[in-house]
Amino acid sequence: MLTKSLEYLSGLRKQIPASLFDARIHAYAVYLRTRNGIVTTNELDSLLNQLREKFPETWEKDLTSLYIASTFKLLKKDIEAEKLIGKIKLEAVQKPDYNYYYDSLTHNAQVLYILCKDFPERTRALKGSDLECILEPLIKETFNTTSSAYAILALDAYADTAAQTETTGLTIAELLPQGKRNQLSLPKSLFPATSFSPQAEAIQFSCDQDYPIFYQVTEAGFDKELPAEELKHNLEVQREYCDESGKPVTSVKLGDKLTVHLKVRAIENGSYENIAVVDLLPGGFEVELNPGIERTTRSEGLWGASRLQKIYHWEPQNVDIREDRVVVFGEVSPEVGEYVYTIRATNQGTYAIPPVFAESMYDRSMQAKGLGGKITVGGR
Repeated sequence: MLTKSLEYLSGLRKQIPASLFDARIHAYAVYLRTRNGIVTTNELDSLLNQLREKFPETWEKDLTSLYIASTFKLLKKDIEAEKLIGKIKLEAVQKPDYNYYYDSLTHNAQVLYILCKDFPERTRALKGSDLECILEPLIKETFNTTSSAYAILALDAYADTAAQTETTGLTIAELLPQGKRNQLSLPKSLFPATSFSPQAEAIQFSCDQDYPIFYQVTEAGFDKELPAEELKHNLEVQREYCDESGKPVTSVKLGDKLTVHLKVRAIENGSYENIAVVDLLPGGFEVELNPGIERTTRSEGLWGASRLQKIYHWEPQNVDIREDRVVVFGEVSPEVGEYVYTIRATNQGTYAIPPVFAESMYDRSMQAKGLGGKITVGGR
């Protein structure tokens, strides 16, 4: 696999970059080939000539120059490497381009990773505030599969290069009601973990050392209450259950089939690719294995006929049917797209209907969530 990958990267040498993104990929390929012991002096010189001719004002400010600086370093051309690497910094904001899987976290994580790998002496000057441009997207959960992978590489490399090996001088305590304080046991390790009680009103950190400390609090479980309002961030998604006549229902009998009508649209101009719609089933139901059935046309849409110019049968690029949910993935336009599938009632009882959720796979600020509800399954 490695041999085939290097052969593919070698083939990029024959391509002339038509955009800065192409040049970035080309420079990345040269860097990776050099990391694998291949002498790339000639192709590096050729790429530099193309960059100076086509992108003289921009390439040195792009990740392109980061890869080239590291390539120089690996080729033992330290003077050229230092000239370029000094122009690359961790920066809080980069203009995202999700067509090319690029945003601030992707940029900064690669900068930190390569600094740690090829210019470790420069990481000694990094402060806690410098790392916030990587940590903030993780805290806000605006990462995606691509940027999170780069972030893992970067933070792991930073831990190997510059992080403290143990938590000397750090103490943690939980503050309890009535002014009580409970000291928590903290193991000595690079990433120590401890638990605090549900009664804790606050967590207090103390440290007598002069180095930055970052913490993470995790919890698990489900929301006790259904959301009272819809969430609409560039997308809108809704769902309803209908009987065989197309009428919306909130109660059925054991063994009955229902058609699930998912509607999704973009509420800003333009269409969006890479949108995933996740529809978690209520308890007591299972999916009939006939995804994508043709819907029954109704005069009254879920958003109201007066608001809809057109409803079309949405044909997603991929459908993932699981035991407890259906996930559909594809392109969403300003026109309302409808996807329909069938479920069957398998157990009696009253069940909460989880809200349907939609999100861009890469731009996670683009989200939508519908309303939940309840449905009752009675006896035959």
